Amino acid sequence: MKKMLFLFAFAFVSFNTFSQSLQKGSLVGLHTDIVKLNGSATMEQFTDFAAKKWAPAFSSACGCEVRILKYVRGEAANKFSYMFIFKNESGRDKFFTADGKMSEFGTSVFAKTKPVADELAKIGTMKGVYTDWLVQ
Repeated sequence: MKKMLFLFAFAFVSFNTFSQSLQKGSLVGLHTDIVKLNGSATMEQFTDFAAKKWAPAFSSACGCEVRILKYVRGEAANKFSYMFIFKNESGRDKFFTADGKMSEFGTSVFAKTKPVADELAKIGTMKGVYTDWLVQ
């Protein structure tokens, strides 16, 4: 019985670990930014804070996933990148207007993340570009 329970638990964890995928209709917003570090801050400190505090705060506030990306190769060396993953376009559209500006609702929701965003800004500020992609 214990073996059966163990196998069930192992199968459950394995399934959930490897079954993550983007569903058709999901919207992925890819952001690539240049970071201006403050004082003696390092990119590692910036990325670490973003991954541990900033991304979870935005995920919680927006009801979407926010993932920090690590550069491997290509044209984005020395840049910071992250992605927002919404269930669909309408999820994104609650927060941003068609021209990419924040909606009133988005402004009110993002205000909840201001303390964390302010802490990140003490380490460094970011400015860049984004592209939204719809999963086919």
